[in-house]
Amino acid sequence: KISGTNVLLRPTPTRTPEVSFPNPYATPIPVSSIQGRLLFQEMHGGKIYTVNGDGSNLKNISYGMDPSWSPDGKQIAFARMNEPAGLFSAQADGSQERLLFGWPQIHSARWSPDGKRLAFARQPSVSEIKVICFFVIYCFPFPNQAPLKIGVIELDRAVGETTKHVLTEPPCSLYCAAPTWSPDNRTLMYADEWSGIMSTDTLTNTQALLFKQPARIQATTLSPNGTKIAFQLLQHDHWEIKVIDADGSNVRAVTRADFLDFALVNNVAPAWSPDSKQILFLSDRGGRWEFFVADADGANLRQVLKNVTDHVRIQYDFRNERVIDWTR
Repeated sequence: KISGTNVLLRPTPTRTPEVSFPNPYATPIPVSSIQGRLLFQEMHGGKIYTVNGDGSNLKNISYGMDPSWSPDGKQIAFARMNEPAGLFSAQADGSQERLLFGWPQIHSARWSPDGKRLAFARQPSVSEIKVICFFVIYCFPFPNQAPLKIGVIELDRAVGETTKHVLTEPPCSLYCAAPTWSPDNRTLMYADEWSGIMSTDTLTNTQALLFKQPARIQATTLSPNGTKIAFQLLQHDHWEIKVIDADGSNVRAVTRADFLDFALVNNVAPAWSPDSKQILFLSDRGGRWEFFVADADGANLRQVLKNVTDHVRIQYDFRNERVIDWTR
């Protein structure tokens, strides 16, 4: 007979810490800090954190995706896909959470500059998908409308004696991702991943193609002063950060391939500094996703929040995620 006292259990193995070996030939990048407060997600639908620009005061305040600061930095917005799924807001510390709009697939919510509205991308419902059949037996789902639409929620609009969150849907192209507000509080710019960067006027419902680009574009974000748009562009086999003027002209590179590096490097998920002078982004140049910042012309590149990414493992899935947002 075997009893528990006669059985020796193998000890639980200790996980070997991951070690990254930087390429000694790659151009060295200094480590620095930035001013202000950051709001970021560890992964799509994972924990949401706030942290100071120097990496101090890291706090897990919620969970979800595509977190966004309100213009005054007192509130946040984010989306969730688990029930109850939808668009949420909360105080900056994660308290007083409320569901603004219930929907199973919401992405990239961003506040209007006046703080009165939130724009986001959403996938259409099943009822908005129709099926096309060829020769009766070959059937394919075909979107009746855009695979991604833009939605705008006007917060707390007075309707009679009550207040409501009112949804409107400005017209957009077939794939409307990562909407970003102009300072006029009416114009939205967004990424059509296969066509380029487009705009839609939420008052007149007029649309325009600002920047035509056959390569894939993601994560459009307009600078707070409304003069420049940052985005990520697929360059053959990797992603780089680019900037154009708000009218779609004068494209220039913020990040470039380092030909001394052995591996392909991706630079993604740009976010503007509050003064519109710098761009914060994710890069896997060190073998894992970490944060870097550069001037809008690509100069003064340096790594930031290293003490945070040494502790919090960032995951990025190339799904138009807006990983981080920056406020004063």
